[in-house]
Amino acid sequence: MGWSCNRDAGLRLDCLSIACVQSSGMSNTWVEGDKSYFFEIGRENSDGSITAVIWRKLSDLTCKKSGSLRIEPDGKISRGPSFLKKAAAYRIEFEDQTGCHWPEARPSVPNLGQELDSHNNNLHESSIPDRLAVAIRVYDIQTDELVKELRT
Repeated sequence: MGWSCNRDAGLRLDCLSIACVQSSGMSNTWVEGDKSYFFEIGRENSDGSITAVIWRKLSDLTCKKSGSLRIEPDGKISRGPSFLKKAAAYRIEFEDQTGCHWPEARPSVPNLGQELDSHNNNLHESSIPDRLAVAIRVYDIQTDELVKELRT
């Protein structure tokens, strides 16, 4: 049997995994100072949230439970270590010519708006059919704040 969660919680988990890879090379592990931590996802939650146990790796190759993580169904982190809470994540809304909208997640990058503007401009300047999607809005997942509105 499979495991499921709400779409926005899953998008946030994708961004956390990328932040962990950037920190440690592993999708569920990060390093803070001289300490290394990892998370293990728990059982499926009926409300669509994601919960996990946080473990700290000890020098004798054992682990000690050090906390928990909860990603709410809307993608916000309500409980967890500062490294994961600070790992910014954006929800990018795409739209195609038929008006169909869908989101994708992306970790924080300094030139996100510039990168998406360039992506949209390249689509319009090419001979690619109009059916392809363009990014139209970028939101901060934690605050739901509109970061950038992209005009096409």
